[in-house]
Amino acid sequence: MLMKTGLVSNCWHVQLNAGQKLDDLIGEAARRELRIIELRQGCLGSYESGDFAIPDASQLSELPRRFPTMSFNIAMNVPFLRPLSLADRVLVDAGRRAAVAVAGAERPHLRLVDLESPFEIDRNLTHRNLVELAQSMESCDGMLSIEHSVQEWNGFLHAFRSARAALGCQKNRLRFCFDPCNLQMAEGAIDSAVAARSLAVDEISMVHLKQCHDQHVLRSVSSGNVNWQRIGNVLNDLGYRGPVLFEVASSSGVWQHMSTSLDYLAEIEFVLHSEP
Repeated sequence: MLMKTGLVSNCWHVQLNAGQKLDDLIGEAARRELRIIELRQGCLGSYESGDFAIPDASQLSELPRRFPTMSFNIAMNVPFLRPLSLADRVLVDAGRRAAVAVAGAERPHLRLVDLESPFEIDRNLTHRNLVELAQSMESCDGMLSIEHSVQEWNGFLHAFRSARAALGCQKNRLRFCFDPCNLQMAEGAIDSAVAARSLAVDEISMVHLKQCHDQHVLRSVSSGNVNWQRIGNVLNDLGYRGPVLFEVASSSGVWQHMSTSLDYLAEIEFVLHSEP
């Protein structure tokens, strides 16, 4: 498979709750030739602490040294579609420091998703928040990715693009994590392949691989609400060369479900070309 493939650490929620160490899980991912791990807040094991699962940057800085073949980024739930509170800004600051810690020699990368704000968003407020959050990554020459959750697609995309325009020559500091499954599970769901075609290739930082049926995320990528064959065709037409990360529902058989997912993607010829 030519894709630069990885996974989001919430795939390991069951394993981490059972006491398995994050390092051991990353090691198994490396053995299986996965190359990117998105470290999701709430699924970092001993590398986070407190009621808000704050990532521990000092400990996380060891991961690039222990796993030199892997790339890492940090993902957090922050309600960036509403007025940012002091607590929100503190959380983003912790995420930024963690992103720097796990970057190693690569560019720090922080992804945010808002799981709390409603379907309708304030486009002007979102625009201002995204500009502020993207500019906050400038001090570490980092990148901010935002992920669409349950919100109305057109308003979300409009705010994202207006923020990139406001950033000017720094626009690529703000990018989009494309998750077709989220689109299918949102109110007023739209065709995810049409949504993918509405994006420019330089707007996309990563693609999340998962499948859903009847509003439930499945344990493997298979047939379901998302037509991954069409999505793959669109991404290849766009010239997308970035990473794809599995974010399947966590289960005790996660590795078998990953293998099943890879077999399915090969069967439907979902093959993306990675950067040389």
